[in-house]
Amino acid sequence: THGDNASFGYQALRNNLVSQISAFGYQALTANTTGTNNSSFGYQALNSNTSGINNTAFGNLALRNNNTGNDNSAFGYLALASNTTGSRNAAFGNEALRGNTIGSQMAAFGYQALASNTSGTGNNAFGYQTLASNTTGINNSAFGYQTLASNTTGANNSGFGYQALASNTIGTSNSAFGTSALFKLTTGSNNHSFGFNSGYNITTGSNNAIFGAIASNLTSGNNNILLGSTANPTANISTTICFSSHGTVPVEFGTNSSSFYINPNQITATGGTTFLTIHTTTGEIGTGAGGSGTTSMADGTVGTPGWAFTNDPDSGFYRIGTNNM
Repeated sequence: THGDNASFGYQALRNNLVSQISAFGYQALTANTTGTNNSSFGYQALNSNTSGINNTAFGNLALRNNNTGNDNSAFGYLALASNTTGSRNAAFGNEALRGNTIGSQMAAFGYQALASNTSGTGNNAFGYQTLASNTTGINNSAFGYQTLASNTTGANNSGFGYQALASNTIGTSNSAFGTSALFKLTTGSNNHSFGFNSGYNITTGSNNAIFGAIASNLTSGNNNILLGSTANPTANISTTICFSSHGTVPVEFGTNSSSFYINPNQITATGGTTFLTIHTTTGEIGTGAGGSGTTSMADGTVGTPGWAFTNDPDSGFYRIGTNNM
């Protein structure tokens, strides 16, 4: 008795009371009563919808349990199949957003993308099994094969690249750009990694910024900055800046560096030996606190002075005896 409807299939639109609906398939939109502007194509697609509006389902069991959710689009087998009240979601691919019930404002493109999401909102997943384990995590973005695949409750993460942030579970506010960037990170937060395999071995470290470095020795260190493809700390450290080096030991600055570190008015060598201090007022230089102590140089010879000039290396200062130079 209601115009502008089209239904094809057993019990399709069986209980409908409104117009402008299309249902194609066995029990498609069977429970719909007042929902309008819905389209369903496939076995039990939008089967439980009662008053939800502006939904589109293509595929067997797509949006099957949707009840009052609005403005959803599901394309693929079991896409958004568990959704009940979630709205403004888009799922493209078999089992995409399969477990979502009340989560809203999400986009999932790819097989099992956001498949386990239940109430998480504001997530975007593009690629095979991206964010596949996410349940309640919010505002995550994943682009690439199995990117952020293990994330469950972690929020505000961004992963771009094959298996970027693939092991993260509850870590928050991480950014990984590049194949396998931050691959082993599980619970660390506020890490930012750029480049192929950058930060690959970090598991629980937080507040690290890594640019192009695999950094195989860094697993749980915090507050580090690593620059360059060979910037690999000599130990699992924190609060350090590490640069690529052409030698075997990287150049490191920081309070826990194994190379040397710089604090206000002080430079300290490996092992904790201070070799230079500067007095903050007088500018005196020494080895003790505040510029005190003795600064030493080699005795040298007439041919190789202990303190030579750059453009005249055989000229300079050298010791010629007690109290003489």
